[in-house]
Amino acid sequence: MVYEETIRDAFDIMYSYYKSRMSRFLEVVKKMKKDPAAKGKNLKKWQKEFTKASRNRLETKYKIPKNNTFQLVLDESLPRNKAYMGLIPDNCY
Repeated sequence: MVYEETIRDAFDIMYSYYKSRMSRFLEVVKKMKKDPAAKGKNLKKWQKEFTKASRNRLETKYKIPKNNTFQLVLDESLPRNKAYMGLIPDNCY
């Protein structure tokens, strides 16, 4: 069924993003463990690190499977025409 494939594709995407985020979090935790001055100090630094790690981006080692049928149509983090993956010409804005 189409719905099963759509759900499977969505799960693949979410899982890839989850693995990416968790690997970044673990890297921050490892840095904190190596830094003896990290305990209770430089809180702003570690908040920035965790904020950066929690951004929703995909690491190259956790790619979305090639057989995934999802096609991105809109990415509001990109400017103008690029946000619509080139599907809408510039003169339509």
